Amino acid sequence: YYVKLPFAEDLRGFEFDNLEATKRNQVNDEQLKCIDNLITTMDLTHADRCGDEAFRPELVFNPYIQRMFQSIARRAVTPDEPLSLSNTIMEMNDTLLRSITGKSKRILNTIHEKFALRDTDRRQKITTGDALFGNVDSAAKRARLDENENIEEPTATTADSASFESQAAAKKKAAIRNVGTLTPVEDFKLLIEQGSPSFAEVCKQMCNIILELVHNSHGDALFEKAFQCLQCLREICINKLEPKIFNDLESLLKKQASTIDGRKDFWQKIIDGMF
Repeated sequence: YYVKLPFAEDLRGFEFDNLEATKRNQVNDEQLKCIDNLITTMDLTHADRCGDEAFRPELVFNPYIQRMFQSIARRAVTPDEPLSLSNTIMEMNDTLLRSITGKSKRILNTIHEKFALRDTDRRQKITTGDALFGNVDSAAKRARLDENENIEEPTATTADSASFESQAAAKKKAAIRNVGTLTPVEDFKLLIEQGSPSFAEVCKQMCNIILELVHNSHGDALFEKAFQCLQCLREICINKLEPKIFNDLESLLKKQASTIDGRKDFWQKIIDGMF
């Protein structure tokens, strides 16, 4: 038996105006009396046949489950007779609900009279453009549209497009300050050309990126990118006559490959020359 309850995403907080702010929204004594009578007639404290409280949670059973139990019991006692379509619990609840509804019907009719709904007219009439400016000849409209269609819109030239691309590339270069994981090789080469930050600092960033790619790789998904970074770092260090930076990184990779947190598979691929 499924009971649908709201989730956190289903909750909505609606804000309404205060009903007491205007006099026309205030209820009178007769309307309040009608609501009090409705609450009294729908009170379940003594609504049961025996004068007890009706629909107490500990006494209200699931009608679907009880229907299944009744069918099993009837089939066990009288296996040859067909199952009855009646449901005792549903019939009892339906009888009680009809009794409560009958008592409340007169009060509901009174509430319908006291809380009458009325249609309100618009305070401001909608004025159309034709009524405000007058009708315009359709032929003149068509001629104006034809003139607008014949006007050719200016298109961007190839020079403007190239200028825009060069400006975008210049802005991208100026915005790069660190080596990122998306395009580490391009970022590393660009920072080396700019000369800022220092060569040692850029190489340190590249080493950290390589270690991050190796350690965070799911399987060997990032191994190829890490090897490309390693190869680029090696070439730059040779050109700058700074082999110690690359050798220290290679020694660190070899050392971490033998630890629990290291990646032996990456180091083994380097040894086997699989990249």
